Amino acid sequence: MAKAGDPIARNLRSPALRALHEAWLARRSPAGLPRLEDFALDALPASGDLAVAEPVPGTEPVCLRLIRVGANLDRRAGRSLLGERIGSRGEDITEDPIGGAIWAYRECLASAAPRYEFADFHFGRDRSLLFERLLLPTGIGGLAAHLLVATLFSETAPEPDGG
Repeated sequence: MAKAGDPIARNLRSPALRALHEAWLARRSPAGLPRLEDFALDALPASGDLAVAEPVPGTEPVCLRLIRVGANLDRRAGRSLLGERIGSRGEDITEDPIGGAIWAYRECLASAAPRYEFADFHFGRDRSLLFERLLLPTGIGGLAAHLLVATLFSETAPEPDGG
């Protein structure tokens, strides 16, 4: 259960991301992080918007590979993202197929702590896009070995003219 002062729990906007964060918290142990194997990924909230990234051995700085990608993320990209690499071109954020900067992934791995990011874009005439991403490390003890990456896009369309 999230603590009252938990800044991530306090800032989460999506009910699905709140539920995912709670599931991650419930699986933590006194020894540290939950293990990836502790999760039934397809049964998790926002499973269609969930990817799993793992560090690619021998890369410095750390590069990640997507080893599981939800159907909504593939559909949004217009192709399968399975096996895609993030961070293989340094800090080039254009290579990230699920919309983010590699530094956030690296920071989450290094700190073994969750990260939450959001952006709210307004395009006028009642059109907007809300982007939310929750990064949750999994591993052994306090060492992060994988990231659960939930990425949500919520769009509002313009109101039709009432004439």
